[in-house]
Amino acid sequence: MVSRQRERREQRPRHDHKSKTAYPHSHSREILASCVRHRRTLEFARRVHCPALILQGGMDLHVPMRSAERIAAAMRSNGNSDVTVRIFPGVSHPMLPDPIGLSSGWVLLPAFLTSSPVLDLMAHWAAEKLRTASLR
Repeated sequence: MVSRQRERREQRPRHDHKSKTAYPHSHSREILASCVRHRRTLEFARRVHCPALILQGGMDLHVPMRSAERIAAAMRSNGNSDVTVRIFPGVSHPMLPDPIGLSSGWVLLPAFLTSSPVLDLMAHWAAEKLRTASLR
């Protein structure tokens, strides 16, 4: 039984991760999965009723720029009026400096962590939300 499973697995074409030749429809599946995830993201966003901070890097190559505003709109559509969106120009998906879009921000990570506009905004936003919550 185990040897038959191994034999079948070895007969499958291998995906080389550089092209879509091994599985001709794998790209279609990726696109479909992305659409399903996106739809679920917006459905989830509509159920968020607490303060929300949405951050996006202006050089994010993984998430389209319009996604931050769409998620915020979905949150607001169900009555959440406390949604903040901030776009950071020259910042990549992991919120690291990346002025030219080459994901080279990892080299600048130590300096970025000691003087980060992203971390500063997050800290100020959280402090303000805690302050206003304690006044209620």
